[in-house]
Amino acid sequence: MIKVNKFSISYRPKEDVGMVHLALADGNGADLPVDSPMEASFLYNLLRTDDDVFYDPDNELLVSGMEVTGEHSDD
Repeated sequence: MIKVNKFSISYRPKEDVGMVHLALADGNGADLPVDSPMEASFLYNLLRTDDDVFYDPDNELLVSGMEVTGEHSDD
């Protein structure tokens, strides 16, 4: 698993296809195909809101960092 440092998303609405472009911590990049607006939105939110996202190049898989379950506050 390699940490994702940066990302961008491109999408062609007329063709209903897109791509997520990843800049990885090891200096490499990766591109993941996107086949729907819903998928593009999900991936954008995952990459934008999670502190740690990792990429598994062998399985072309994005994985979020471990999170505590349920709602928690610092109070």
